[in-house]
Amino acid sequence: MSKSQMLYCATDKEIFDILMSSKQQFSESALLDVARLRGLLLSPQDSREEIADRLSTMLFGYREIRVLQAEFERTGRGEKTTSFRLNGSITTEEIRKAALEYCDAAGEDEIASAYSAGPSNVSMDVKYVETDFSKTRLRQRRRREARIDIQVGETCTIVTLPATEKARSVAEDLRARIVAAKSESVVAEEVDLSELHDPLLRTRFFTDLISTLPDLSLVNVTRVKVDRFDEGEHLIDGGDEDDGDGENDAASEEMLGIVRAVALQGESLLSSTEYQSLHSRGFFISSITWTCKRTEAPYQQVQFEAGFDEPSQGRGFKYGVRGWHTQRGGDYTKTLRPIPTEDKRAFLATIEGASTRVMAAIKQDAASRACDAPDGGGSE
Repeated sequence: MSKSQMLYCATDKEIFDILMSSKQQFSESALLDVARLRGLLLSPQDSREEIADRLSTMLFGYREIRVLQAEFERTGRGEKTTSFRLNGSITTEEIRKAALEYCDAAGEDEIASAYSAGPSNVSMDVKYVETDFSKTRLRQRRRREARIDIQVGETCTIVTLPATEKARSVAEDLRARIVAAKSESVVAEEVDLSELHDPLLRTRFFTDLISTLPDLSLVNVTRVKVDRFDEGEHLIDGGDEDDGDGENDAASEEMLGIVRAVALQGESLLSSTEYQSLHSRGFFISSITWTCKRTEAPYQQVQFEAGFDEPSQGRGFKYGVRGWHTQRGGDYTKTLRPIPTEDKRAFLATIEGASTRVMAAIKQDAASRACDAPDGGGSE
C-alpha cells in the first residue's frame, strides 16, 4: 500500500492507552484541557482514569490523533548528549562531503540536511521516525529529530550528538565515510573507562569531573547512582530481587554524602571509612547530578548530569544540562529555567573537554601506579 493510502484506525482502547501511558504528558489538568478543546466539560474532581475513559469514547480523526502523538515527540529537557573525537588531519571540506553523501543516501522515513555552522563547523539535522514496539500502538512510531555538530580543530575533530541509537548510527556512518575517503587512519576517541576495574578510579572520574569544570564552582551534588563489581570484577545484577535493589539504593545514599564531603569540603576518598566500606564491597559511581555556579556575572547556578549507558563496561558516556537557576531580587529561582541554546552548547562543550582531560589524567595515573608496583600490576 502506498504512503498516501495509509490511514490511522484507532480504537477507544488505544486512545485510552495513549492518554494513560504517561502522566508527564497527560496529567489531570492536561486531560481536562483536551476535553475542553473537544467541547466536553468535565469535573476537576474526576480521577485521571475517569477523564481518560470519557475522552476515549469520542471520535478521533487523524488530526486529533496527531495532536496526542505530538505530545510524546517533544524533546524533553533531560535528553542526554554524547561525543567523541576524531584524531587526525581532517578538513572541513572532507566533513561536509561525507555529510552530504549521507544526506543523499538517507533511507525511508528519514530526512537529512547538512550545512556550515561557522568557518570550521558543520552541522547535520536528521528527522526520522523511531519505532518502539514495546509501547502502546499509537506511541510505537514517533517522529524525532537529531542535530549532530562537528567542530574541526587543529589537532582533532569533535563530534557532538544526542545519546540516541539513531544519532550514534548516523555519526558512525559519517566516521566510516571519512575514513574510507582518506589514505591515513583516523582514530576515534571517546570517554571510556572499560580499562579501569578499580571502583576507586571509576568514582574518582566523577568527583574530579564535577570539581574541575572551568569558570564554574561546585555548589552541590543532588544525586548519585552506584553499581558494583564482585570479586571477579563483573557487575552484580540484582535482577528483580528487592534485596539487591535495596542495597544499591542504600549505597547510593551513603555515597551521596561521601561525594559531598569530598567535593565540597576537600576530604579525601581514601581517608573516609565510609568510602572504604563501599570500596571493599565493589561499589562505584555510575551516574551523578550536580549544580555549579558560574564564576562570572550574572552567576547563574547550572544543573548538570552525567553517567554511562553501560556502567559495568564504563562505556556509553553521556551528559546533559538540565537547566539553571537565575537570580531575581537577589535570590535564586526555586525551579530550573530553560537555558538559551548557545549557552547550553557552551556548557556541553565544557563537559566534553573536562571529561576527556579527567579520563586521560586518571588513566595516566593508573598506568604510573601499575608500573611502580613491585609486581608490575595492582590497583589503588
